[in-house]
Amino acid sequence: MSVRVTDSQHVALRCSTSGVAFGPVFEDYDSAEAFVDWMRGQGHDDVRVFRDTDLVRFKDEWESRRDPDLSDTAMFGAGSA
Repeated sequence: MSVRVTDSQHVALRCSTSGVAFGPVFEDYDSAEAFVDWMRGQGHDDVRVFRDTDLVRFKDEWESRRDPDLSDTAMFGAGSA
């Protein structure tokens, strides 16, 4: 699984096996990576198993927990940025 830029301003999750994009759109690469890292921290190692609607709900939860004054690295660990 990987994260790829879908245009100059948005990022989507993409399955590296099938090449299919899935889930919500993110503002930037770092945010998408931090979300995937957060999901792994929640015990979800493979986010491809979730429906898009579930990933949107998880993203909403993740965003509500983020502190805008902290970097992703400070908030979610060194592997996030």
